[in-house]
Amino acid sequence: MIQKANYKQILLEFFYLVQKHPISSFIFLLGILLSGSVQLIGFGLIYPATMMALNHSQNKEQNPILNKIESVFTFFDIQLNLTNVILGIIISVILSSIFLLFAQYYQHNFLRKLDIKLRRDFFQKVLNSSWGALSKLNHGEFVSIGAREIENYKVLIKYDFMILANLINIIFFLLFSLLVDWKVISVTVGLVALNSLVFFPFYKIIMALGQKNVKEFSLYNSNLIEIAKAFKYIKTSSNENKVLSYLDRYIVSLPKFYFKSMILSDFTARFSEVLIVITFALIIYLSVVAFQTPLENLTVIFAILIRTLPEVKLLTDNINRAVHSSVSRIAIESMLDTVSASEYGEKQAPSVSLDNNEIKNISLDNVEFGYSSESSLLKNFNYEFEKGKFYAITGQTGAGKSTLLDLISGILKPLSGKVKINQIPLESYDIKEIHKRLGYLTQENLILNGSIYENLIWGLDVGVSEEELEDALVLSQAKEFISTRNIHEELFQSGANLSGGQKQRISIARVLLGKFDFILMDEPTSALDASTEQQFMENLAKLKGQIGLIYVTHRKETLKYADSIIEF
Repeated sequence: MIQKANYKQILLEFFYLVQKHPISSFIFLLGILLSGSVQLIGFGLIYPATMMALNHSQNKEQNPILNKIESVFTFFDIQLNLTNVILGIIISVILSSIFLLFAQYYQHNFLRKLDIKLRRDFFQKVLNSSWGALSKLNHGEFVSIGAREIENYKVLIKYDFMILANLINIIFFLLFSLLVDWKVISVTVGLVALNSLVFFPFYKIIMALGQKNVKEFSLYNSNLIEIAKAFKYIKTSSNENKVLSYLDRYIVSLPKFYFKSMILSDFTARFSEVLIVITFALIIYLSVVAFQTPLENLTVIFAILIRTLPEVKLLTDNINRAVHSSVSRIAIESMLDTVSASEYGEKQAPSVSLDNNEIKNISLDNVEFGYSSESSLLKNFNYEFEKGKFYAITGQTGAGKSTLLDLISGILKPLSGKVKINQIPLESYDIKEIHKRLGYLTQENLILNGSIYENLIWGLDVGVSEEELEDALVLSQAKEFISTRNIHEELFQSGANLSGGQKQRISIARVLLGKFDFILMDEPTSALDASTEQQFMENLAKLKGQIGLIYVTHRKETLKYADSIIEF
């Protein structure tokens, strides 16, 4: 569930960023400060240029500002005249642009690195979380965050940088203007601050719409994933129209949220333009009528205001854009909080290693496990599995057969009792060390974009020779169909150009290539025909004495290959 956002977070986001990335932030700030300083010099030179154009420069001794400007020119051995002043304005604009480009280049390079780090950190934290947390993960939300929200969060950081740049420029210009005429600028600051406050209620509404959009988009992704898995069922049951009708809710709601947020954004943008014009008109009126500001001072102030007021509008627009993106960080943190919440408490540091890097036996002592406090799938379960023997697990659906494999593999922990490896509790080992010697063929066949060969060796920590690959293909009954194709043939997404049985055989070959002491198999022959299943089980039986095999099956024909049968 996405938590309620607080628009104040937008204002605090940059301080969070500076604290986390001080060097990168300092370099960007330096570029902005240099750009603003040089630009300010250019605007400051408008004053003597105006004085000279109006022939008011003769009485320099009566004008302290002009006196100071002349002393600066004299220090650099430059004559104060209209040509040099205009040249100074041009040079300052060029230098300001160069410094700004430097800051923007560094900003974009920093954002590129941040993007990489954000994605790596996100996937690392999700994948390293417990199976209990992963099994409850909303797939649509995971896809949405991994593909969209991280990108939006990067955009938020970009706009935080831009907001800071806008603020620095505005402060620089206003500070200089105070030297020219403090009364006019004081009124300007008050009016600009009042304008900014008007927009905060709109930002709050936009953020709330953004939260709803993120949640709806996650649900939309979840449903698309499930629909993609069920294309065959949809076609064979002629349910195309029902699926379209079901998706219609999202087809309508997502553009609706977008429409509302964009209308509000556009309204704030147009309203901002109107307020800026009104502010400018009020400043002109007060300057001429109330304060009777001298013409040369007024010229400089107007030049600065013409530069500053658009900067204020940019500031408003950037805050608006940041508000749109701000819910992304909340969505990311919400998911990470969910998957990081361990249902088993703190992880225990590994205290032992496998003797001779080998799993000789696996035992369960008085193990109890259930997904709810009301019922237990396993209660006072005791059993010992020895390397070299085959064990079949059979029984009714939902009785706890796959759960037993999950407990042995360590991705689930018993409510009471112990799972032991070589008579030592499983939690005393580093689970990664155990998984190097304990293979697990799950019911889901993992087929990634890539060649058949790449899928066969994917995830293996051991080298594979051509002879070993050949043996695994023969044992898994994958040799025949792969020999009719190129082993380096690219597979479509999710192995769409393979049959269910072919995908299962690739998965079987992969686990056989792992050189494990024990292999857990959950319904290893569910997608195989009877003759292929028989040949596969006969091949597998040749491994007796070499590996321990614990397999779940509903097929009675496969039970004869087991040394022991566990019935639920």
